[in-house]
Parts: sequence; C-alpha cells; structure tokens
Amino acid sequence: MRQRTVDVNQTTVFVGTQPRPVNRGDGGTQKNNSGRGPGPGGGSGAGDAAAAVEMTEGRAWTLLGAALLMLTVGAFLVRGHHYGHLHRRIEEAYFGYLQSWDRDHLAAFSASSWDLLVEGHPAPLPLSPRTSPSKRVRTKPSSRASSSSSSSPTQPAIAQSPLLEFRLQQGLIGALYPAARIPLADQHRAAHAGLWRPAVTPELRMGRAVTLRVRDGLTGVESRLELGRVAFTRERTIPAGGEARCMYDQQGTWQEEDATCSVHEFLWALCVKVARDKATGTFSLDTSLGGGPGCSPDWGWEAGQWRRLDERRYKINGRLYLPLSARNATVVSVRHGKDPSILEKEAVRQVAPNMEHQILFHAVGLALCFLGLVLLLSVAAFAAPLLLRRVRGAWSRIRSGRRRRRGLSGSDKGSDDDEGL
Repeated sequence: MRQRTVDVNQTTVFVGTQPRPVNRGDGGTQKNNSGRGPGPGGGSGAGDAAAAVEMTEGRAWTLLGAALLMLTVGAFLVRGHHYGHLHRRIEEAYFGYLQSWDRDHLAAFSASSWDLLVEGHPAPLPLSPRTSPSKRVRTKPSSRASSSSSSSPTQPAIAQSPLLEFRLQQGLIGALYPAARIPLADQHRAAHAGLWRPAVTPELRMGRAVTLRVRDGLTGVESRLELGRVAFTRERTIPAGGEARCMYDQQGTWQEEDATCSVHEFLWALCVKVARDKATGTFSLDTSLGGGPGCSPDWGWEAGQWRRLDERRYKINGRLYLPLSARNATVVSVRHGKDPSILEKEAVRQVAPNMEHQILFHAVGLALCFLGLVLLLSVAAFAAPLLLRRVRGAWSRIRSGRRRRRGLSGSDKGSDDDEGL
C-alpha cells in the first residue's frame, strides 16, 4: 500500500494514496488493477457494450423493409404529383400576357386619370398611379436568332414588364369618418386595447354610394363607373360546426336558437378591374373573369375584401370596436382587366386547380425518399458486422464442403486402385 506523509500541526500523518476500486455496475465483473483481463465475474465491459450496440437480424430486416417502403411511397408521390409541365404551360401563358399588356394596354391605361366620388364627401378623392415590376419569365430564343448565331450557344432571355394600378393613398374609412366617437365609460379600455371607434353603427353598416370617375388621356372622354352602395361593416351567418369552433376558429358568436354562427367583418380593401374600349376610349367594369368586377379569385371575384372582427378582443361593455389598423383600411385600387397578374391567377385556376396539393405531395415524396435513403444507409452501416459474419460463415461452410467432397473423391480413387492391384 502506497502512502505519503502529511504534516498537520507538526504531527506526521500517513495517508494512503492507492486508488479505490470503481463500481462498474456490471454485477461484479471488473478488471484487475494491472488491466490483464476480466475479473472473477466473467465477461468484459467492452464486450457487453458491443453486444448491446450490435443490431439483431430481425431488427435489421424490419428497418430495411421500412426504408424500402419509404423509398417506394416517396417515389410514387414524386412521380404522380410532378408539376413541371403545368408550370411550363403557365409560364408560356404568362409570357403571352406580358406581350399583350405591353403592346395594347399599358400606354392607354397609364395616360388615364382617376378620381373617387363618395356620397357626403365634398371633394373627389384622387387615385395615384402605382407601378410594380411583374414576374420574370424566361423566354426561349427564336429560331432566327439561333440560326444567325449558330457558332455561339444562345441563352434564354428574361422578360419583365411594369404593372400599373391606381390606388387611393389613404384608407377610405379614415377619410370619411376621421372622428372617433368612443363613450366615456370605454375610453380607458379602448385606448389600452388599441381600439379606434365603434364598429356596429348605422353609418358604417349602411355605407355610402361610391363612383369612379375616369378621364381617358388619349381621347379626353370622361366615364363614370357606379360601384353602388358600399358598406364598411357587416354581420353574416356562416356554418361553423359547433360552439367551440364558432368562438375560437371563426371568431364569432354562437346562436343557440338556430345553432348558427354569427360573425362581424369590416371592409379591408376594395379592388375593381376595368376594361377600355379602343374605339371610343370609354372605361367600364370588367366582369369577363369569374362574372364579377373583383381582382382575385380568392375572394370569388368580389370587389370587397373583408376581415374578421374578434368579438372577444374588440368588445367592451357590449359594444364592438374597430382596431386602430382599420383607420388605414378600405384601400381603393383600380386595375386593368388585362393585367398579367390577374390573368395568371385565372390561368392557374383553369390549368392546375389543385396546384397547391400537387406541390405539397411532391415535397412529401421528396422528404420520404430522403428519409428512406438515410435509414437504408444507417441500417447498412450498423448491420455490416452481422452481415460480414454471416457471409464469412457461409463461405467457410462452402469451403469445408468442398474439402470434404475432395477427400471423399480421393478415398474412392484410392480404393479403386487397391482393387485393381
């Protein structure tokens, strides 16, 4: 036993320095201090760890089958939901829309001027032009250009055009109803919650008559487009499927009498598409797409776009309020019916109505292929020792069988020679 001396208050104390045995938790199986091998318990810790980590044959075959199944299902989804040909068709159609827009409609539409006439408002509200770039489309090189430059490879060109719309600079609700008439009992809570003005009022529900006035820049002809009476808030009944879904999913109020869900909404935006007559220079509402004057099929080609009011957040003392963001709501915009972005939405709806589902299933298929490949490689890596041992065992059995057959054939030949002598 090794010892070292320690001087504590001028008294020599001998302290043992031999390390204590380590409890390995393997039921008495330990190595001795010299590291010569396992103790009396039998077996080593490294061997037990290797046996625990080693993959069994049944588990390996199960994981291998799962990997092959994931690869098969992923390949089926990728092959059955590819959308490259649909994307090329939509891209070609969009390029044609850009060419028609630049050639026939952009100059005349940009030369016009627009005003908004609202009932009860003393002055017209001007609409300002707003330009945004279109999507970039790769165009194929023409055969003439490719033949003229046959020596150098031709690359596809990029086509892009400016898109134009006329928009009201401020929200229509804020321009028509600037004063916030909040009762004194609700002022503190309304300011704390960021609310603006009561929503359920007769003036907001009745709305006002709205007219678009346009002057054509090329011919000087003035046109008026009647939009009718525009309401800024509304209440409607929708199917919800239960009280909980009505309150939490649809942000409405459950009606016990007829088991329906009542929701309140306010007008967030107003967008109309127009068409111009080349012969007379007059403008009119364009209802050729979807049968409505709206700008998007997402709203059923309706001119108004609505947002839901959460009664649990915006209700104080039984009165429903508009949020502060409603001051900038009801942005009025006028777009041309031949706008490439509007025509593209209609082309997507006709060519690929389930484009989102195809993209989703294609992505799921790619993910399954990737996960199946990773699992297959992992199984191959962990099951390699077991497979190698089985291959070596099979090879050794084959070799021993050959040696045994050779020995039997040699003994038979020797016996035949002895009989001949």
